[in-house]
Amino acid sequence: MEKGFETTDTWVLFGDPTLQLITDTLSNIEFTTASSTTLGTNYLEIETSLEDAVICITQNDSILVASHIYKGNNKLEFNKIGYSDTLLITATAKNKTVLIKKIAVNEGNTPFVNIQECTFTNEVKNTHITYNDTIYNSLQIKNTSNKDLSNVTIKK
Repeated sequence: MEKGFETTDTWVLFGDPTLQLITDTLSNIEFTTASSTTLGTNYLEIETSLEDAVICITQNDSILVASHIYKGNNKLEFNKIGYSDTLLITATAKNKTVLIKKIAVNEGNTPFVNIQECTFTNEVKNTHITYNDTIYNSLQIKNTSNKDLSNVTIKK
């Protein structure tokens, strides 16, 4: 049996998880949030009158957060935004049309750096660290804003 047929047979038996079951007339999802945010921010606030909706915030095809939101003000927290690329907010809810909003990410007034790579090795440049090894650290950082850095200090 071909794999495609097996998949569709399974969906018929258990249901297609991507299928949206509509039980009423579709209406629009409505929520409010900032039209822009700043590099380094680690949350967005979303206000809605919906009783239950699912929100997913992405940047560069990576999910920052996916969560249910409820009537009132919702604070969605995620790792700090490290790039000035647009955020996409996708909202879904029962008997609602899917809503996608774009949120601009501004540079702000200060430079922002991201750790690009961090590696630890021992004396023989091996990443297998054993008892009593001396550990060496290699750290690569990148200024992801359009602002110049000066007087950069890395502390213990």
